[in-house]
Amino acid sequence: MDFPTGGIGVSSIVCAWLILGLPALASAKASELDILEYHLSMRLNLEQREVFAPLNTLSATARITFINKNESPVTQVPAILYRLLKVDSVRNGKSEPLQFTQRLDSLEGWDLYQANLITIDLDRPLPSGEKATIEIDYAGPIVGMRESGMLYVQDSLDPDFTIIRPESATYPHLADPTRASLEYRFGRGNDTFHQVASVTVPDALVVASGLDLRQKKARDGWTTWEYRSNQPASQIILPVAPYEVLETAAARIYFFPEDMEGAQRVANGIARAMALLEDWLGPPGNRASFAVVEIPEWYGSQALRPTVIQDARAFRDAGAMAELYHEISHFWNVTDPSPAPSRWDEGLAMYLQEIVRQELDQDAENLVSTWEKTFQWLKRHLDEHPEYRDVPLIRAGEMNLTSVLSYGGGQLMFALLHHRLGVDRLLALLREFNDAHLASGATSIEFAEFLLRQAPSSKHIIEDWFLGGEYCNFVLSSPDFSALIHHYASD
Repeated sequence: MDFPTGGIGVSSIVCAWLILGLPALASAKASELDILEYHLSMRLNLEQREVFAPLNTLSATARITFINKNESPVTQVPAILYRLLKVDSVRNGKSEPLQFTQRLDSLEGWDLYQANLITIDLDRPLPSGEKATIEIDYAGPIVGMRESGMLYVQDSLDPDFTIIRPESATYPHLADPTRASLEYRFGRGNDTFHQVASVTVPDALVVASGLDLRQKKARDGWTTWEYRSNQPASQIILPVAPYEVLETAAARIYFFPEDMEGAQRVANGIARAMALLEDWLGPPGNRASFAVVEIPEWYGSQALRPTVIQDARAFRDAGAMAELYHEISHFWNVTDPSPAPSRWDEGLAMYLQEIVRQELDQDAENLVSTWEKTFQWLKRHLDEHPEYRDVPLIRAGEMNLTSVLSYGGGQLMFALLHHRLGVDRLLALLREFNDAHLASGATSIEFAEFLLRQAPSSKHIIEDWFLGGEYCNFVLSSPDFSALIHHYASD
């Protein structure tokens, strides 16, 4: 259902386009509206706890400056917002009101993701290459998005833990109402922008971020935390909780008060893992300071510098440090500029977390057992889901099969390269690739071509797993991972 504002409905605008010959929205891609700066000002009302948390609300203003990189002028801007957040008003950069509509609907290609789909009419056609600013006022409650299939997005407005992040669209995304367009704004399309975040919360709470804290103002029981980015970043991530803070040379650690001992272990693990990974892969792409922020279990760890959000298991269980190593290893990712990246970096991170663990953790499980567990896990998924079969790993992102194929299949592909080439040779190749592409980025095809050129003995593994889907037949027909190792040992 549409909620027109200002007396002009969508149908009237479409008719005007047809009559005047202006470019239709379909001809302009939201991904070509390149965001330059995002200023988010937000107040979190967090009086209720636990079962009553859905009664809490937020109110916010998003000021977004962008440039039109479409080839033609743009007359409308599409935006996506969390389904229970309602837009109250929209203005241009001169604070003049803009007309808009909003409606609750699912995304094309993602039926389970319901959102508030907003269309904003610009006050004039925005020519290609020119900039514009819009301000969006909105408010409402947050009660999670697990029904979307992202089971970790349990986000709510609760004083014990709240998180502002892209997946739940708690800040507006300039995106068409499609899965591909929204995921581009999730940071998967190398979409970066300067950020200013001003968040007001009750005095007892801390707003955590790896951004630069410019000021902190307390008044009448409320504290405003203002953060600014020193360089463009791809996502706005702002966890809020009664955090304690541990400052170290490597990172700033935000942790729940009951996890002080675990925070010390995490801090040591970060320093040791970064030193080891730098020894193997060379310097990371970015040496700027960052923060590691503890989040509740099963809320989804992510490493998007300068803020790493880390599942509480790594703080509470020494055996779960591999999860931290996984996130830290992403600092060495080569950015894939493709519209739908394959996400091979997740398979690499799954591999690196285990070999780092072998070096740093005395109680680490041996690699044979680790690979075998992943093999049996992947075999079960391929057996139970025929639709997963015959999908090359290079298409995992495009097919939305990252959680199974990029993570599980990718880990096994690198494990096979580990056995075929030897760990030293594999790490040397990864370092060489990073040296050539860490600053510029590279596509998945370029990565495959690099391995085929520099390590011809990797040919069958790359062709069967990364470029083709033959690996599925091998996995389903093999009794264990050792059989796969033997298969590729003599080809």
